[in-house]
Amino acid sequence: MTQKSQKALSLFRNPYSCAQAVALAFKDLSASELEIYKANSGGKAPEGICGALFAALANTKSENHRTLIENFVKQIGSMRCADIKQIYKTPCSKCVAVASELAE
Repeated sequence: MTQKSQKALSLFRNPYSCAQAVALAFKDLSASELEIYKANSGGKAPEGICGALFAALANTKSENHRTLIENFVKQIGSMRCADIKQIYKTPCSKCVAVASELAE
């Protein structure tokens, strides 16, 4: 487990959402930035993608996005929050760890 993924896991639900925790592992956020990430957590990101993945993508260079998404899907099963929860039964904490590790 990487340093960023450990930090993200320590922040997740203490008191931050999945997207907030991943983003905070990479940089300090203003109150308005925290609200943006919170609004994109829990499957509320565009196209229903995982909030942790949303934050990881926001904190990586665009040329790395495809690889990040492919590796996330290989490890988690899907990039969509609803599928991750309902079909793959993957805990959000694992998504937070994987997304932050891949982004690092």
